[in-house]
Amino acid sequence: MHDRPNIPELLDAVQRFLDEEVVPATSGRKQFLARVAANCVRMVDRELAMERKQFEEAWHGMNRLFGSESAPSDRIERGMAVSGRLELLCERIQDGEFDEDSEHYDLILAFVRERVREKLQVSNPKLLEADAKRGIE
Repeated sequence: MHDRPNIPELLDAVQRFLDEEVVPATSGRKQFLARVAANCVRMVDRELAMERKQFEEAWHGMNRLFGSESAPSDRIERGMAVSGRLELLCERIQDGEFDEDSEHYDLILAFVRERVREKLQVSNPKLLEADAKRGIE
């Protein structure tokens, strides 16, 4: 465990440097790439901040779909376990197990919608804010 600067502080420093120093001092392609880089740093920061909560919610949802399974405690193992369970979910969707006439259709639809919402919370939270203003969930 490290003290300061911590990960969010380091990411904030890089993002501010890109936004406040590099973007105004460049133009064209370099400016565009600096904006992309700053946005990537913001996405990493949001993902790290939300990672544990989003994992727990996804794991709980998959437990409702597949039956309970203990979640790994290690961060890397958690990522691999979620990926594996999501692959299984995709296979079962492709096999028609969760088609509209299935008893779990509403459950799977809610699960997938929530995972998409979580992805947008990381990649483009402004889109979710705009949808909320328009009454879209």
